[in-house]
Amino acid sequence: MPLITKKMPSWEGVGAGQRATLRMPVGLRYHKLLIPYSSLTPAQIDEIRVIANGKPIMRYTGGDILDSINQFDGRAAASGVLTLDFERYGLRTRAGSELTVIDTTKPDNANQVQITTLTIEMDINSGATTPSLGTAKAVQSGKAANSNPLLKHVRVFGYDPAGSGDFQ
Repeated sequence: MPLITKKMPSWEGVGAGQRATLRMPVGLRYHKLLIPYSSLTPAQIDEIRVIANGKPIMRYTGGDILDSINQFDGRAAASGVLTLDFERYGLRTRAGSELTVIDTTKPDNANQVQITTLTIEMDINSGATTPSLGTAKAVQSGKAANSNPLLKHVRVFGYDPAGSGDFQ
């Protein structure tokens, strides 16, 4: 399937000390979301959550954490645009990375759960002065021949303080 880039609806509730919300339309498959920002840094984004059908499937404890994960995966540091990957970035085959996209199309299999709502929430730090989130753009594709029920989940886990370094 060819990839297309579509503008998303406007963010709701963008402001210092507030929760910005993006309600994403359903019906296509989501590969990644490009979030333009200004008058704030990724470190001033306290938490990012991807919520499907009312349940969090991805959670990042800050925009700087998401940016460091993107850099670990081989992307350049965020400079005005934060990339939120829904598929596994950098897998060897396109078919392999497409196994983990967020599929909001109608499922082929009666045992699959259809994603009917998809929301991005970002908590903006109260120290940010006049934060702005531009129009997000989603990289999407149409229904695949073999749709699948796999979802990439991102969760936060603590580690023993005796261990140090970055963990994937």
